[in-house]
Amino acid sequence: MLDKQEFLQKYRVEKRFEASGLVWEELEAIYDDYTSRQRQETLKGISAELNRLFSEEEIPGRHSVGYRIKNPEHLIEKIIRNATDGHNVEKYKRVDRKNYYKLITDLIGVRILVLTKEDWEGIHDFIMENFEDSGEHYINFRKEDYGYLDESEARWLVEPPVAYVRYGDSDIFKGMLETKYTHKDYRSQHYTVKFRNVYCEIQVRTLAEEVYGEFDHQVRYPYNKDNKFLKQYTSMLSKITVATDHILSLCMKLPEDILLKCDECYEEEIFPQFSVVPAKNKGQETRNWGTQNVLEACNINLERRMKE
Repeated sequence: MLDKQEFLQKYRVEKRFEASGLVWEELEAIYDDYTSRQRQETLKGISAELNRLFSEEEIPGRHSVGYRIKNPEHLIEKIIRNATDGHNVEKYKRVDRKNYYKLITDLIGVRILVLTKEDWEGIHDFIMENFEDSGEHYINFRKEDYGYLDESEARWLVEPPVAYVRYGDSDIFKGMLETKYTHKDYRSQHYTVKFRNVYCEIQVRTLAEEVYGEFDHQVRYPYNKDNKFLKQYTSMLSKITVATDHILSLCMKLPEDILLKCDECYEEEIFPQFSVVPAKNKGQETRNWGTQNVLEACNINLERRMKE
């Protein structure tokens, strides 16, 4: 059982709960049903089966796969938050112990990681081959019960797949995914599916995007979204993420003959080693690696190119 005051203070949702119109006793009933042995065993079995599907099959571009079952307290927190903010307020206001699993679409989450942005397409093709996308079962077309059908063999998409991108990103999705632009630096592809009677969210990200996403989710979201210090550094990390993805994509796509040409161009460049860096004008003398040494090496390279 949840302690009301302790929970509301822990998740900083006192005012949101008061404004939501939700009944605490109903939220407790949802929590009790969700944490029941039968419900949890069902979710564990389905999530493990879904994980095997994406882990054991040969999927081009896949780096690794992980999954999770939604934390019970996070489920209650999500209901409260979404009943007061967002585009699905009315849906969350009508959540109760009998329908919460019909309305909430991420009780199970699967995350598929890829090395480069371009690897998304192999994952997309696999999902499209294994989950029906006729539109017949889309949630938006069935407002009364939000698309929930009691079908044990269900394996279909319930929303159009979406790619969340930043302004300025390359359009690599070829019209195969709906693109949604955001100022929040979030980048990922989302597929919402029905699998064995449970809604599941599948996310596809690069390794670099995963680092940014985990940092942003654990450090800034949802309690420190307005912290100026964290906003500055999450923005910097996002730019580093984009740069990392661009570098990986470029280097992975370059043919061997171009790589050899690039190697020739950089033949006389000075690159600091991990442990030691040649000191300027001091022969074989070395000094400890550090930021200043890297800057010196960059300056030497720049001076040489300017003289040329």
